[in-house]
Amino acid sequence: MDNKISGVLLSAGKSERMGEMKALLPLQDKLVIEKLISEYLSSNIDELIVVVGYNGEKLESIIESLFTSEKLRIVYNKDYELGMFASVVKGVEEAKYSNVLLGLVDQPLITKNIINRIIDKFDFEHIVIPSYNKKGGHPVVFPDFVKNEILTKSSNTLKEVFDKFKDKTIYLENGMEVVLDMDTKEDYEKILEYLRGSS
Repeated sequence: MDNKISGVLLSAGKSERMGEMKALLPLQDKLVIEKLISEYLSSNIDELIVVVGYNGEKLESIIESLFTSEKLRIVYNKDYELGMFASVVKGVEEAKYSNVLLGLVDQPLITKNIINRIIDKFDFEHIVIPSYNKKGGHPVVFPDFVKNEILTKSSNTLKEVFDKFKDKTIYLENGMEVVLDMDTKEDYEKILEYLRGSS
């Protein structure tokens, strides 16, 4: 059995509600994308695929200037205008391994400890979704049958895919970091405030 895990980090959207690229916002002493890639690479995943789209060349050159890891690959989703699921499909297509841990650039508070806790719960037979106060978050990790279902492209959203495997899903209670995402300037301010409060 393939017990390796491909990490996929989605960073292809236009960040329209934010008004500027989420990936390139400053967070403490790093850019959001820099902090997230550092955390994902130092976790127990076996490779990391970053999916870029809007402003992809700019983002790719910044990432390449910051990281030289063998574990890291950047892929371009030309269909980023179609929404997040197109980037999910692209990232999963590129994954070398049967199991995938999927995260979003929208959630900049994810750490290697959170990722490793999710992986520790993963038995290669169930989807593991981190949650906070009964609300599901990211990153999620899933085995080959979910990967294969995504690649059939018979669903339009990740939720549709996961709904097909409700009996194969484990929710893992976590801190609020797994549900704190940033779509707007207000969200970003809340995240900065959270960091100030926790440091």
